[in-house]
Amino acid sequence: MRPGRIRLEANIVSTNLNIDPGTVAAAPTPVVIWPDSSAPTVRVVSVGGLTAPLDPKSPLFPPSEDITIVNTNSVAIVLQTSNFPTNGTVTVYLKSRMTYPQTLTAGYVSGDTSLATWQVITVLQPNYTVIQARAVSN
Repeated sequence: MRPGRIRLEANIVSTNLNIDPGTVAAAPTPVVIWPDSSAPTVRVVSVGGLTAPLDPKSPLFPPSEDITIVNTNSVAIVLQTSNFPTNGTVTVYLKSRMTYPQTLTAGYVSGDTSLATWQVITVLQPNYTVIQARAVSN
């Protein structure tokens, strides 16, 4: 597993941050900002049959949605891993603006270590929902 980085910026410094999933405060040596092409990856491919952007940027208010879904039924969230073992665990973190966060485990669908497809079937809450994917090798 290779470490990743998330940059947090704020106008006020606080030590009372609640970060989910948990993080490790010690940086690896050397720090890897741009992993090489053989590094494991996971990404959201589609939601409800609609293609997800490669670099989603929605600020969670109209009219800047990355994907618009008008559906109260179950939808498929399709994910793709590369350079990742098919016996690993892929999880999807959902956070709606109106409800509590939810973490779901994706099921392996097809492919191999070099490129595999995973899927979660769920009902998305109305309004905006953040969808994040995480892959952890066992």
